[in-house]
Amino acid sequence: MSDSSGPSSHSGRVAAGSANAGLSAGCIARQAPAGDLIRNLEAVGEVVANLPIVSVSPDPDDNVILATAIAGQADLVVSGDKRHMLILEQVDDIPIVTAAVAAARVARLR
Repeated sequence: MSDSSGPSSHSGRVAAGSANAGLSAGCIARQAPAGDLIRNLEAVGEVVANLPIVSVSPDPDDNVILATAIAGQADLVVSGDKRHMLILEQVDDIPIVTAAVAAARVARLR
């Protein structure tokens, strides 16, 4: 992840998982920031397998996302889910933050 070419010049790990598999990338791509992430995910992302069993969130769909973050050794989990995700604050030493906090962290890296 030390390649400085492309859209992301900072070192970091992104592990992607989705509880909304039916949501198309085309639908997401119409929203600029999310679309940028989707288009660049192959360049900065990592496919992970052998997910650990995680059961810290009351929402089982969130546990899959958290397991993906752990398996991919993600730097952080970005969520807007105040009831199930943000309340956890972290999982396995991986911070769970809002999009605003994540954007501020990325801005500091530039």
